[in-house]
Formats: sequence, structure tokens, C-alpha cells
Amino acid sequence: MANSYQYQTFNDAPGMVDSLAKLRAMHLPVLVGKSFLDVGCNEGYYCGVALRAGAKRVVGLDSFALAIERASKRFPEAEFVLQSWETLPDESFDVIMLASAMHYLDSDDKIIALLSRIRTRLKDDGLFILEAGISPKAGKELVKVERHDGSVFYPTWEKLVYLVNRGGMVWRKIGESERGDNHPRIVMHCRKIRPVVMFIRGSSMSGKSYLANSLGNYAYWRILHTDEILEIAFKAIVPDFHIDREDWPSSLKRAVSSLPPSVFSEVASFLVEQICDRSLMIANNNLPRQDPVLVDGFDAEDEGYEIIFKHLIASLDMLGYIVWDARLHSAPNVDRWNVRGGYVDCGGFLLPPAVGDDAEIKLTEISLDHNLVIFAIAINSLRDVKLRGFSVAIEGVGLVGQYDIEDGMIDNGVATIRVPIECFIQNEEDRSEEMRLRSLSDLKIHVSAWTSDYQALYLSPPDQSRSFFSSRL
Repeated sequence: MANSYQYQTFNDAPGMVDSLAKLRAMHLPVLVGKSFLDVGCNEGYYCGVALRAGAKRVVGLDSFALAIERASKRFPEAEFVLQSWETLPDESFDVIMLASAMHYLDSDDKIIALLSRIRTRLKDDGLFILEAGISPKAGKELVKVERHDGSVFYPTWEKLVYLVNRGGMVWRKIGESERGDNHPRIVMHCRKIRPVVMFIRGSSMSGKSYLANSLGNYAYWRILHTDEILEIAFKAIVPDFHIDREDWPSSLKRAVSSLPPSVFSEVASFLVEQICDRSLMIANNNLPRQDPVLVDGFDAEDEGYEIIFKHLIASLDMLGYIVWDARLHSAPNVDRWNVRGGYVDCGGFLLPPAVGDDAEIKLTEISLDHNLVIFAIAINSLRDVKLRGFSVAIEGVGLVGQYDIEDGMIDNGVATIRVPIECFIQNEEDRSEEMRLRSLSDLKIHVSAWTSDYQALYLSPPDQSRSFFSSRL
């Protein structure tokens, strides 16, 4: 190509494009101390900008010999490489740019391959800046456009989003650059898809496995069951330590009191390896979607679990993971099919109402106090477990609410729970107490309770709950 060719515009060399206007559209990040790669750098305009902005390492790559020659003379502090983008420098960069170049690729596969190569050269917290022309057509197409220098290919917006996603990156549209070939050009800031792990934590029988299986779409290889992995880890690290797989809380309590802290760090490292293995399987099977690894089983209230969990979080953070901590605070829902038979649905598991022959829990009163319905539950004996919650349902309507019972709510063996009347009847606040009692007495109320070990109790048959209010009339 003739030496008169000039694409980028410098103070001493007017070119075919307004490089300063393009620069403003790019919204470059702070580059002080960063490394910068321009793929398809042409005469090196953006490499010069990066040098002036304080970048510590600047590399430009282009297959056009004249452009590389000019760039090397103009910016000797940068490194310019004459080669195609089939091969990128074997190092990682904080910022990578691809501007006004992607349209030379004529297929999805070629574009995805280039974006994937760029992703592998991007640091974990790095930024990829893409400026690309798009076709105004609808749909997901790669539209061929004839120019004086040959054919180019502009994706529609839907196609561009698809290509960037398939390249394994998340993106944000920053704005528009100057038009080219009568086509709009947009600027995207993109980052590598980061691996994701989601911890589903809660007390025993609260429905953790049910939720994990649902979120994992029953792809069991994505799900780590904590107790299974912990048993393997403890046996490998402290083989003489006895694990009671039926009573993990007690086992971990003994571990906290008898084992050195380093054991918990090693156990956590074992779990991190398992999470990373699952994450790699997800990436290999499902790139670019980064479905989360699901970890089921940590009890947020157990000291041993929490020690291991904190080690896990620190390690995964260093590895660049996005960590979701999902804690199941909600109590079990009333099972509307079996409530008459004395069952409560504990996260998908139906448990019989058995807390021991010596235990006695009674619903002793349902009363009305202004706009509150008061439930009083007398607790006689519960061995070494505690009353942890209760739920209220209305026959024919369903669940009204479920309520945790804290130690401070129990006075002289009686737990008192106050529920707003609007949970039961609507628009009754301004009516007389007698009329509100009549409305309440017409309802068939079911009350269930559960203990800290998730044994379930059905406390009141409908006729009994109705009689509580009728007796006040």
C-alpha cells in the first residue's frame, strides 16, 4: 500500500478517522502502572495514549507492515509486533483493546476464537475494550458489506451480544463511537466471566438439598454435599479422628475442642480443590455460561462449619471466584396436604410428630388483643431440644405465616406469639371486637410447631381453634 496511506490522525499527520473522537468514546480506565495491549493497533495511536497515561508496559500488534513501522518510530518506548491476531503475546494484560478491526472476520467461529484468545490474555480483573461496527438490521446475523477494499462483516446488535458471550466475557455498553461505512459503531467494556460458587447454608432439614437440586437443575455433578466431602477430608487429614456421619454437629464440636486450627485450614483447602474441579467441569461443558458450583450443607449456626467456611471464602476470593452465600432463614412451610395427619413440611421432608413420651407442648390459648391475634404455647418438657418455631394455616386458604421462636419469647414455659389480625381477616380493624371475634371463629385454623431438631407437632384441630374465639362471644 502506498506510503501516502494514513489511517489514524496525529497532530502532524491527518488521517482517515478522528482518532481523538474515538479515544473519547473508548472511556479508557486509569492506566498508571498497568499493562496495555492494542490488537490491530495500526499506527499506534492508542499505544501512545497509554504511554502518556502512565502504563508500564505497552504492546501493539498488527499485520500491516507499514503501520507497525510508523508506530515503532513514533513510540519507541512501546513494543510493536508485526503479526496477525491468530497469535497473541504470551502474557497477561490489564487492558486489551480491539478497535475498528473485528469486521474483517467473516464467520462466528473466527470471531469467537479471537475473543476467546483475548480472554485468555486478560488478567482476572482486567478490562477488554471493544469498538465494533454493527448492522442496523434486526435479528442475529453477520451482515456482509462491500467496500472499496473488499468485503467486511458487521454483526447485528443481537449477534454481537451472542459473540461476546460465546467468547466467555460479560459486557457493558459504554456508548457509541463515530460511524464507519455508514454503520453505527458501539463501544463495549468487557470482563472475563468469573467462576461462581453458591453456598446454600441453613440448619439441618431446612431444605438445603432441595434448593441445591432445584438450582442445579438436578445436574448432580455441579453439587457438592458438604458432609460427604468433609468426611473424606477429615479421614485423609486426621485419620484417627472419629466422624459420626449421623451427628456432624457433635463431630465438629469435638474437632474444634481437640484438633489444631491448621486442620480446619487443610480441610477447607481440600474443599476448595473440589470446588475448583467442579468449576472447571462446568467451564469445559458449558462455556460461556458460568453456572455456579452449588455447595450444600453448611450450618451457619455451627462453630465448626463457620471456621471452615471462613477459610473457604478467603481462598476462593484469592482465586477470583464470585461467592454467593445463601442462608435459609425461613422456617418449614405447613404441608397443606397432610396437616390434618400431624405433619409439617420441613423443606420437602415430612416428619412425624414425635418429641418423646415425656414431652408436652400445648396450644393453650388463642385470643384477640386489639388488632393482634395472640397464640400461647405451653412447653412442659422437651429433653435437650428447644421449641424453634410455629406456623399458622387457614383451611381452604393456606399458609398465613411462619414464625421463629427465640429464647426471649418464652416466659415461665409459655411462648407467646402475636400475629396481626389482617393476616386472617381483611378490613376488620375498625369493626367491633365482637364482630372480629365472629369472623375469626368462622375460620378453621391449623397450628403446627417444630423443635430445634425439626421434629414436628400438630397443635390444634380446627374445632379447638374455633372454640377459642367462640367462647369469648
